[in-house]
Amino acid sequence: MDDDRSLNHLSFPTFLQTHVNRGPSDRIEKGRRFERYIKENALRSRGLVIPDSDLNNNGFFYPTSAEPMEIFWTALSTGFIRRGARRTTDQRILSQIEVAEGLKKSSPERYGRISQDYLNRLDATIERYESAGSRGPLVWDHAKVMRISGQRLLSLLRHPNNIRGKSVAERRLMDRYEDWTIGKLRSGAPFGAADLESELKSSVDPTVWNAVWPIALEAHAGNIPMAFGGGLATLGLPAAKDRLIPAGPESDVTESRAEALFYGRPDVSGANGDVELEIRHPRTSRSENFSINYAVLDDLTLPQIEEIRETAEPDEFLDCRFQAAASGERNADLNERLEALALEYHARLVKSGVMLTERAERNAIVEELDARRIIGPPSSGKSLEVRVKVQLERQVEVNYIMQAISPFPLLGTQHVLCDIQRLREVMEPGVYDRLHATHHHHWILKRPDYRVVEALAGVDE
Repeated sequence: MDDDRSLNHLSFPTFLQTHVNRGPSDRIEKGRRFERYIKENALRSRGLVIPDSDLNNNGFFYPTSAEPMEIFWTALSTGFIRRGARRTTDQRILSQIEVAEGLKKSSPERYGRISQDYLNRLDATIERYESAGSRGPLVWDHAKVMRISGQRLLSLLRHPNNIRGKSVAERRLMDRYEDWTIGKLRSGAPFGAADLESELKSSVDPTVWNAVWPIALEAHAGNIPMAFGGGLATLGLPAAKDRLIPAGPESDVTESRAEALFYGRPDVSGANGDVELEIRHPRTSRSENFSINYAVLDDLTLPQIEEIRETAEPDEFLDCRFQAAASGERNADLNERLEALALEYHARLVKSGVMLTERAERNAIVEELDARRIIGPPSSGKSLEVRVKVQLERQVEVNYIMQAISPFPLLGTQHVLCDIQRLREVMEPGVYDRLHATHHHHWILKRPDYRVVEALAGVDE
């Protein structure tokens, strides 16, 4: 099991989950290439966590993918991709094949889509790494994630956007979903999306089912990081589906009340004066803009890139980035220091090649692993902040940095308070998309805050 600090240096790429919108991952596959995604992340973190079920079920990883996937197998064999393995109620940690057998019982159709050759290779690769004695899987508690998924499903079923426009039959099915979920939560029996499907689908008109089923899938994506109490950061995209995955697990009572405003008020955008959003270009002399030379990055192996990262001494940068994502208050307090540490880390990456080996191809890293300055428009060369001012009763006013967007490619964007979808909704139409479209680094790091979901569900178990 990892200590807290090593866990803090990992990230969970939410868009690689099976039940998320395929748009963002399609763009990775067809545009930047998955290989580049892995290699970039080897400079910004010490590993990516992918759950056992997603390693099995997500066709993105299968050999039929349009992109070469050898980087995937390399990352698994070296431990850069860490398996998120479930612990059952009897305290067993399941293998990949055992997870697949569980799916076979609840959803033979979904199980049938898994390539057996792929599954065998996956299980063997993971077993070799985890039995070598270096590090085992990152273990998550199945009962805890099940509870989070159920409470999030209840919150989504009651969300006005999901109720609006539904037919009478569709609302009745949503009521059945809710009753089924509450019953499972109170009984403590294990359940998942496949169980809901197998128990209810056969008695429902297919058109009605297809109109409501996406809500259940949405509720089962992105929940595993919440089971770590904010200790495991997620890494996503502005276009990703993350409804009801709020951020900022160390927010105090006042900030938590501000979070509740975003989810509990239809007029939270500021019509009543309670919440105001402001986009700022903070005054800073650190307007340097770094970019990575992908021609060089593509030629490096994953172990070489990890060696470069460690030579550049990333600990202080990674620690501060994690701490800043704890709350809006911490984000505001640490924002300037984080940018300074990011600048220093990027500068060290330029020089890191001299400290590796004398082989010619690695000496070239000194000049070619590109963290060089480029001159561009202010929107791509300066930091941006989305600030929120909240007016509470008794004239209590608080100011937080809700989102800090950095020009440093390995820092990207820090996000706290509500989820990204909700922030997009409360801004003027198109503002959020334009904000990220003018910036050339779209990765968004956040630490999930389960407390908000738990409060919204309001179920006594």
